[in-house]
Amino acid sequence: CVSKKEKIEEIRTELNEILKIDQEPRNRIVELWQTAPNDTLSQRQLGMEIWRNDSINLIRMCEIIDQYGLVFGEENEILWVVIQHASLEVQQKYLPMFVEAAEQRNIKGELVAMLQDRIACRLGQPQIYGTQGNYNENGIFQPVAMIGPEKVNERRASIGMNTLEEYIEQMNNQ
Repeated sequence: CVSKKEKIEEIRTELNEILKIDQEPRNRIVELWQTAPNDTLSQRQLGMEIWRNDSINLIRMCEIIDQYGLVFGEENEILWVVIQHASLEVQQKYLPMFVEAAEQRNIKGELVAMLQDRIACRLGQPQIYGTQGNYNENGIFQPVAMIGPEKVNERRASIGMNTLEEYIEQMNNQ
């Protein structure tokens, strides 16, 4: 009989493998965009691989979260990575758990803020923290509409985020 603590350790190992499966093709597609921007066939093939991986990973993530919650320490970020790529409905379902985990300091508040902003944008609503945006024709990141933009840095500071101006600079220097 495996104890809950042992099972959680097994899941931590599994989560780290899932992160590799999630990120490796994403890293390859970014490299492909830079080195072969016109190779749309390879881009589509990688896109399908990412979609397939996301689908498989999401099924397992939902099983893990539904059974154990967010009790995995740093690996909670892996659960977040997979959920942020999920459908709006899945994101909304798990957002309260991520908010609670952030309040208990079991996940970075910045990650939860990104999920909250992503959900708001997908619903056509203004975001709270300014984490979502687009790159303009000059390649400059610009956040999309925000609730009370004059207070965004106060909100960001309250959960340990840098200023919006620093974030924009960071996004433009990637």
